[in-house]
Amino acid sequence: MKKSNVFKVLPGMMVMGLLVGIVVAACDKEDHISPIVPTVVPNDTLPQVDTLPQIDTTVVPTADSAILKGRVWVRYGNAMPGESDVHTRPFECDVVVVLPKKIPLSSYDVSLSSLGVTEVVRVHTNVGNYKVKLPVGEYSVLPVVDGKVRMAGIGRNGEGYANYVTLSAKEVRVYDITVNDAVD
Repeated sequence: MKKSNVFKVLPGMMVMGLLVGIVVAACDKEDHISPIVPTVVPNDTLPQVDTLPQIDTTVVPTADSAILKGRVWVRYGNAMPGESDVHTRPFECDVVVVLPKKIPLSSYDVSLSSLGVTEVVRVHTNVGNYKVKLPVGEYSVLPVVDGKVRMAGIGRNGEGYANYVTLSAKEVRVYDITVNDAVD
């Protein structure tokens, strides 16, 4: 009978494993490890950048403006028997606020430019959160990814306007958006 290739390679693998174990044990001693020091310290001239941008909490509504804030969620998966809801998590996208618009029903994402909307403000969500200061008025709030409106996150009011909100003076309005079954 012929020996399998495993028996030819096994002794070499055992020796390599033993050598790696010896090297790891030798390096595990604290006196042999050199401390890692940063090459850039806070007093250097390079700009300091936060890894996660924070929402400006100092923005307050005035007599002629309001604050619109909220969270964008993605709902994914199927609810199991006995569960009341599917799973959700924060969804990262652009939130684009436009003058109110009746958007035709579509099961496909459509480009924002093809809708002929008047964009008022655009903000990128910070772990699903957004916050903008807007003049008093009526708006549609659209979740946008790569220039396309996520149609799975569009709801309509009784008049057919997409994600419709009315903002009054000095109001802080919370408007959450849920995008169903997003596939990136």
